[in-house]
Amino acid sequence: MVDKKRFIRTTSQSGVRFIKDAQSGEVVCIMNKGKRPPEHTEAMIKVMLDALNGAVEKKITGSCKRNGTSSALLSHDKEETA
Repeated sequence: MVDKKRFIRTTSQSGVRFIKDAQSGEVVCIMNKGKRPPEHTEAMIKVMLDALNGAVEKKITGSCKRNGTSSALLSHDKEETA
């Protein structure tokens, strides 16, 4: 199974880096080149992508739990309360 993330890193033809919402196609964040080393910018982009995609996954997991569609999550919660 391919691991598809909602938020992805993209680079334009002119070299501008940005974060794009793969679901809507909209640009979420544009990264300025600035004076910092490129590896610092790449590290920040990774942190931002992890946070955005983590929030989406957490929201999806939370909605499954509320709807009772994830038996694995529900059984895990029962074990903690026992």
